[in-house]
Amino acid sequence: MRFSSLLGVIALCHLLSGCDAFAGFPQDQKVEGPFLISESWLYVEPDSPLEVSARGIQRLHLVVDADLYQANSLVANEGVEDPGGLFGLRDAKGNLVVPEVTLVAEDGSTVTLSPASNMFPYSGGLTVGMGLFNGVYEPAPPFPDGVQRFTSFRVRSNQPLSVEYFWWSVDRHPDMFQ
Repeated sequence: MRFSSLLGVIALCHLLSGCDAFAGFPQDQKVEGPFLISESWLYVEPDSPLEVSARGIQRLHLVVDADLYQANSLVANEGVEDPGGLFGLRDAKGNLVVPEVTLVAEDGSTVTLSPASNMFPYSGGLTVGMGLFNGVYEPAPPFPDGVQRFTSFRVRSNQPLSVEYFWWSVDRHPDMFQ
């Protein structure tokens, strides 16, 4: 039952793929690419720091070409036992692609993100939303107290991954539901 609810949410996101999935909150920021991600850490320093919203859930989306990848959550049941793989991608060869991201705060502290969602924000696009993640049916925890902005991040993947751009966004802002 829970897995079918999850699939329903994913299907709804897919149906909304023609809509602008990113609502345009002040904290939202696009980091232009393209980027080729490998098993080695790639360090990225955005033009301006990634601002943390005190409300809502924020994620760093890795936007990829939907012609090259598909959401693992739509094709495999194995991800239910492996939440880290559930929201990964499948490449053209069927390999599970699971990125890793670590955000670096202005004080030097780090926050490790996990694949936490797949979305279809625009025609032909697909994202892996990297966020704080406890499990498929658990609420996302907040960022650590005192962290207001991230000045850089590093990313790597178990398989080669071509990222068109990164999108730091407020996925579910409380004002969206008022």
